[in-house]
Amino acid sequence: MKKVLILITLLLACDFRLLDDQTAALVNKEPISLEEVRNNIHFMTLYARNLKGRELVDAHLDLLIEKKLFAQEGKRLGFAQTPLVRQVTDWAERDQMIKALYRDEVYNKAVPTEEEIRAAFFRGREQVHVRHLFARSEVEALHLKEELDRGASFEALAARTFRDSTLARSGGDLGFVGYEDIDEKLAETAFALPKGMISPPVRSRYGWHILRVEGKRQQIFNSEAEYSQKREAIAADLTRAMQRKMAGAYVDRMMSALDVRMLNAAFNTLASQVKETVLNADRVVPNYQPMLGGTELLMVNDGVSGHGGQVLVIWKGGQMTLGDFMKRVEALPVSERPRIDTPGHLRFDIGKLVMRELLLQEARRRNLDKDPMVQEGVRKWREEYLFATLWQRVRDTITVNSAEEEAFFAVHQGRYREFLQHRPQGLLPSDSLAVEPRLQNQVREDLLGEKTDQLYKKTAAELLGKARIRRNDKMLEALAREFPRSGERIDMMGLPNK
Repeated sequence: MKKVLILITLLLACDFRLLDDQTAALVNKEPISLEEVRNNIHFMTLYARNLKGRELVDAHLDLLIEKKLFAQEGKRLGFAQTPLVRQVTDWAERDQMIKALYRDEVYNKAVPTEEEIRAAFFRGREQVHVRHLFARSEVEALHLKEELDRGASFEALAARTFRDSTLARSGGDLGFVGYEDIDEKLAETAFALPKGMISPPVRSRYGWHILRVEGKRQQIFNSEAEYSQKREAIAADLTRAMQRKMAGAYVDRMMSALDVRMLNAAFNTLASQVKETVLNADRVVPNYQPMLGGTELLMVNDGVSGHGGQVLVIWKGGQMTLGDFMKRVEALPVSERPRIDTPGHLRFDIGKLVMRELLLQEARRRNLDKDPMVQEGVRKWREEYLFATLWQRVRDTITVNSAEEEAFFAVHQGRYREFLQHRPQGLLPSDSLAVEPRLQNQVREDLLGEKTDQLYKKTAAELLGKARIRRNDKMLEALAREFPRSGERIDMMGLPNK
């Protein structure tokens, strides 16, 4: 008996050592961090909304515990080795490694100074009156600039180039705009341009522009109190803008140094197969967004199978053949696969895929797969899919028969007053399910929802009954003090959003 007590004491001591100041709880010795709980509260805004303090923290922690238990059970049943979970885990590792590379090269370096934050505050109170000309290509924009330099009227060129009648009539007049109201590249140019001057062609995410500033105005009264109130939000916006700019510059340097080039012959082979096998096929799905999904991928793969060795992209020290490209696309989640509705979209998305491939190579060179944050990110993704896989298997066991539907309807008729008011005369409530498909479908949907909720609670309770859980009450109390009020969400800056 004494030996058993000593063993229990040692096990408890081991658990307590794992409950450090970053750990909210241990679930079968696997940790849930305080940061996970905090993020869950911030981002799941509709969950436990009327709770506060420790009640709010415990509600979100309970949810995370249940998800971890589902994931652990899914792993025990071997779901981690299913093709979908392995594919998602592989993709998650790639994604997290690239994020870690950006963190080292961009995010940790994007720290605005106090002078930059204050300048952004004053800039935000300034507006410029700007006109613009739009061109779809740099060549077209340069031709417009040459005409302006020879004395052509800005207004006349706007009337010629704009399809929008309002912009054509107004000479491309955008009126007074703030820095945040227009594309970042256009804003940088417009706010730096002296009144009356015409800019060289400027590229935005939409195309090419030529700007002329008509005037500037600024709110005269600027108080230090207002600056103090808005400083954190301005700093956050400025940081994000710096990150975007630095990330773009980093990628441009990398792609330029490696001399990345797409070969037209292989691209044309791919584009023609896409057009022939997918875009010209009859589509029966409304609002279809063409991309290389499952069926489309098979069709294109068959079409280019005889050209798999054809080189699509080359760079210093490497290349990607059509066959390589198709394999990489297959490994991507469907939402990340290239768009194929236009050659331009296809070419752009191929470039993105190659960019990610080169970023991944650099991340591997730096052994970022060993980075603790990368491993933690992969773990979260794996757990999400293990949870979803197990829950889908359990949910697929739910069935509903007509007798259950009739019984549910009899108990909950009050929910369906709108349906009952429009029933054909002479039908009894119990008869209406058989003759009114809309009502029957709604009752079936509601019953399935109720049975699903009951089954989730039952499964979670069974897993909880077998689990060993230890909560870090000291740190949970400290976290609870960050959420003192109910009925509002505290954003990531610590400011309340009602």
